[in-house]
Formats: sequence, structure tokens, C-alpha cells
Amino acid sequence: MDDQNFDKKSADEWTALIESKDAKIRETDIYPHLKKWIWDNDITTVIDVGCGQGICSTKIPENTQYIG
Repeated sequence: MDDQNFDKKSADEWTALIESKDAKIRETDIYPHLKKWIWDNDITTVIDVGCGQGICSTKIPENTQYIG
């Protein structure tokens, strides 16, 4: 996507769905699954491509190296 084809409506809807203070999708669904996957598979390093602000780094076990 570039600034010529940017669909602000879709971006705003995504932000409202995932990022709003009332939407807890990441906290209740994504992060618990990620943490369980790390534990179950004895993952020692997580590489987060497209990490944005790196919030995910605070949601993984402390003994896991995070590269974002």
C-alpha cells in the first residue's frame, strides 16, 4: 500500500478493532497464545518483523530474547 492507494477507512476500522482501549483482542487472545507457544516449544529467541512499537516484547517470557 502506498499513499496513492491508502484506504483510510480500512485503516481506521482496523485500529478501532485491534488498538482501541475497549478492544482487548491482543491482551485476551494473541499474547496468551504467543506466550504458550513459546513455553510449549522451548523458544529462546523471538524475531518480530513489523514490530511497530515493540509492545510484544513485554508480553513474552523474561528468559526469551526479543529482536524487533
